[in-house]
Amino acid sequence: MKFCIYQINLDRDTDRVAFEDLENLQRYHGGRVIRSDLYDKIYEGDFPCSSLEDLFHIFNVEHPADYPGRSMSVSDVVEIIDSPKLVGVIETEFRVERFTDFLEYTSAQEALREQDTEFVAHDYYGLNVPSIEPGFYFCDSVGFKQVIFHPENAGPKENVAAPQNAKTLLKLFMPLTADIVEYNEYGDLDDELSYELDGHALTGYEDKILAALVRERLPEEAERGIMHWYHGEDSVNEKVRSVVFGAEIRNGQLWGVAECLISGELTPEELDTLKNYVRGQASDGWGEGFEQRELRVDDGVMYVHLWNSTFWSIQTEEERFSPTIAEGLPERCMTTMPGTGALIWIKRGETGYHPSDWETGDPVKNREKADFSNERWGVTPAQEQAMLCGSMFGWDVPGADPKFYEQNELQMGGM
Repeated sequence: MKFCIYQINLDRDTDRVAFEDLENLQRYHGGRVIRSDLYDKIYEGDFPCSSLEDLFHIFNVEHPADYPGRSMSVSDVVEIIDSPKLVGVIETEFRVERFTDFLEYTSAQEALREQDTEFVAHDYYGLNVPSIEPGFYFCDSVGFKQVIFHPENAGPKENVAAPQNAKTLLKLFMPLTADIVEYNEYGDLDDELSYELDGHALTGYEDKILAALVRERLPEEAERGIMHWYHGEDSVNEKVRSVVFGAEIRNGQLWGVAECLISGELTPEELDTLKNYVRGQASDGWGEGFEQRELRVDDGVMYVHLWNSTFWSIQTEEERFSPTIAEGLPERCMTTMPGTGALIWIKRGETGYHPSDWETGDPVKNREKADFSNERWGVTPAQEQAMLCGSMFGWDVPGADPKFYEQNELQMGGM
């Protein structure tokens, strides 16, 4: 697919319409004729994808190395120059899927037949129908809408001088978790058929979660995201232009991301203030409302949490993915399972745990055996806690570093 991406230049945006949805832009642009002079052409490419949703995914969670822009968001414009030819469309009760590969098209039909799922197939093979009509598409709060756009009036990014107070994108990463509640045999949601997923298991749901996060953004947040609700009259309010929640896969794990558009540089104190504000929004504000939204999945519904009470932290990209994280861990350690008290052992770098042959059935005795073994192996309580965290939430999170517990002076006894 050949395409170009246009984004509003924030320094020419005197009406502050960046991140506004199409309905709100009508007040400024007079319908669907977009004021292209506010935009810069920031990227053009030719990628093997077949839908605007594919591009949205790529430019939110898999940025090309040469991409200079912000993550794709509301108010961006995508120009489709050429797209793969359509071979078929399949409609089911819940979705419409377009195919540009004939084998995938026929295989999808076979799979639906095997599942006894009703569907309607529309064949376009050989009709030379593009999967997306050439034109300009506005990234709206829900999906894309075709608009009138004059690219000759847009400024090329490379010819636009960087202003003295240039805007930069700061990403704050936080662990994502989710609960899934499945349907029972009667077709009802059953709380007894529920389970929790961590960031590793959530990678298969990245598109669904990212789309839900975008849909959750309120009209009042179009300009500044959750900074709309920040009422402090301080330098953070002046420097942080906007903050929006998104999701991104890094190191095989889906993370929650607060994308912060910054004017100038934040001092360490300002960064701490920003982190604390985002933490509050993730736990008790914006995130509290979001985690109550039902996301339909194959076997039930999903509830996604931007915050959790176990091993949660918020860090910059450099802090989160520093290669020195989790240094100083032993090769193995013994511990007990939170909740059940079962005796287990953990190997550094592995996800999950191994049941111990010394299991007694008594959580107190299991704790004694774990303490005895760790003392013989030279494993400190902080290292044990870090190993447990790493096996559950990944070895690149702050909780997988013993210093995390030593610095916070946590009480390690009786885990």
